[in-house]
Amino acid sequence: MPKLALTKLSGIVLGAALVVLATAPAAFALDPNASVSKEAGPFDLFRHGFKAYREGNKEEAVEAYRYAAEMGHTGSRWALATMYADGDGVAQNDLEAFKIYSEIASQGVEPGSEDTGFFVNALLALADYYRHGIPGTAVKTDLTQARQIYFQVASTFGVA
Repeated sequence: MPKLALTKLSGIVLGAALVVLATAPAAFALDPNASVSKEAGPFDLFRHGFKAYREGNKEEAVEAYRYAAEMGHTGSRWALATMYADGDGVAQNDLEAFKIYSEIASQGVEPGSEDTGFFVNALLALADYYRHGIPGTAVKTDLTQARQIYFQVASTFGVA
């Protein structure tokens, strides 16, 4: 899938997350005076990470996403992987992004669930990595694998 199409789909997922998060009360996950801490639930940490990211505090966003990802929060895993893929707030690392996207893909998702958008975007990113490979790593171009993933996304989730 062309990077522009993946970016548009990612924007749709982030846009949907923004609608949910816009109504959330403000809190700083890692601020000791805030109502949310690193021991908070994964969705609260995700919300905080998204807010920090939106405000340009990417270091704090990464930290909040990491805590939530460790708790299994799919959206946080996806956000963290995307930051690694783009080198956005962290050192660009396609192999790390590939690993996280692979974890998301391996957990599966029920079509229509709240994690569907993150799951589909992770699959599309994986397909792109298989399509191009990751130079200097064991992830080589595998057009058969890329085609299978694109087919899964199209047939199961209706994303052409």
